[in-house]
Amino acid sequence: MAFVNPAPVRRNSHLVPTAVALALAGLFSPVHLTLFDQPWSLVWLPFVILSLWPRQAGPVASCILLFLAGLWVDWATLGATGQWPFVFLVTYAVIRPDQAERVRGLTVAFVRLAKALLVGGPVFVLSGWLVYGAWPDWIALGRGIFVAVVMLPLVAFARDMFAGRLAGDDF
Repeated sequence: MAFVNPAPVRRNSHLVPTAVALALAGLFSPVHLTLFDQPWSLVWLPFVILSLWPRQAGPVASCILLFLAGLWVDWATLGATGQWPFVFLVTYAVIRPDQAERVRGLTVAFVRLAKALLVGGPVFVLSGWLVYGAWPDWIALGRGIFVAVVMLPLVAFARDMFAGRLAGDDF
């Protein structure tokens, strides 16, 4: 029997290092670094993990993991329950990192992060406006996004070093 255009094999073992990375990013999300007498938030660090999502991970398991990671970030940052899961899931649904090309490199990682932030940023702002009835502090929001962009090379390097060993080299 011949199969026409079979779907790629989805292995959720790729989500093990991603789950660890999301848990660590969620753990660091309430941290504010103080540089130049200004707070620099790490709350956008999970978006770095989302932009570097493994290609071969199943969408159902990915959505469950993102929902739990969003609840983790909500809990860690004392935010409204459900806001970060909503932002993560909408971002995942729009950018679909599981269908991304297999090209690796820092430039591709920055493009993927830009896509995630262009989707997730407005979703976060609008959902925050609906939940809290106020707009965010735009300067603090920009600083947090800047920190995520600066952290991307470090996270991509760590992914290349550890994730290939844990789940195979198919990211």
